[in-house]
Amino acid sequence: MRRWRPPVPSDYWRGQAEVYSAAIDKYKALGAPGIGEQVMRQLAEEMGGIYLEGGGIRLASDVLFDSGKTSLKSAAVDSLRKAADAFLAKETVDFHLRIDGHTDSQPIKFSKWKDNMELSQARSRAVWLELRKDGIAPERMFTAGFGEFVAIDDNATAEGRSNNRRVEIWLVPTPTSVEVAE
Repeated sequence: MRRWRPPVPSDYWRGQAEVYSAAIDKYKALGAPGIGEQVMRQLAEEMGGIYLEGGGIRLASDVLFDSGKTSLKSAAVDSLRKAADAFLAKETVDFHLRIDGHTDSQPIKFSKWKDNMELSQARSRAVWLELRKDGIAPERMFTAGFGEFVAIDDNATAEGRSNNRRVEIWLVPTPTSVEVAE
């Protein structure tokens, strides 16, 4: 029998997003992401994504996956192969990759996923698995699924929901590279 647990308040997820933002600001102040930002800007352009200040790329979910699915489209596999090549370059070996999955707030209806949190986690893992297959060491990557809780647009509109369905890949300095910079 499953124990009931109270839902996690949305303030918690906003707090987590603020923690990530503060970490990115800290790294920027240290000067660590400079090379990473250059690589990520170029990759965003090549992959049809959006560069995110601080060394990230936002990829629209519909470019990577079919609705409610976690199998990568063939074009997405090709794009991730290019990304893996960039992440294997000597300029980025001192970085980890954080792969974040996000969804809209629409309830799951016709899918094997219980909820949007589970779907977002499975999608970030699918990207992780593909990058690992392309040669990125698994210890350099970690995943996070945020479900619908870190929206960047209004879930009341179709366009807003489309914007909220995304995967973000961040270059994050390794702990040793941050300690050296400090």
